[in-house]
Amino acid sequence: MNIDDVYGLERHRYAPEMNKLHMIPKIYIKMTNILSFDASLEALESECKAQDFYYLYSDDHRVWSKGFERNKRIHAILNKLSHSRNAIEIFNRYAPEEYQMPLESKYY
Repeated sequence: MNIDDVYGLERHRYAPEMNKLHMIPKIYIKMTNILSFDASLEALESECKAQDFYYLYSDDHRVWSKGFERNKRIHAILNKLSHSRNAIEIFNRYAPEEYQMPLESKYY
C-alpha cells in the first residue's frame, strides 16, 4: 500500500512532469467522467431496470455504494433529458410507488 492509496489521491496523469508537485483527489477524476455518459431514453431504461431502489436500507456497503452510483447516473440522465414526460414515465415504470416522480412539476 502506498501513501496515495491511504489519502485517496492519484498522481496527475496528464502531465507526468508534474507528478512530484501536484496531486488531485480521485473524486475530481470521477466527477469529470460523469460528463461523458449516454443520455438517451434507452440508457435511462437500462439503468432503471438494473437499479435496486431499496439500496439505502442495505447493511452491505458495497450494495449501498453501487445503488448510490447508479442513482446518481439515473438522475444525471433525467437532468440531461430535461425531465421530459417520456423520461419520467420510464423512471416511474420501474420505481416503487414511494419513489415515483410527478409528471408535471414547477421544479423541473
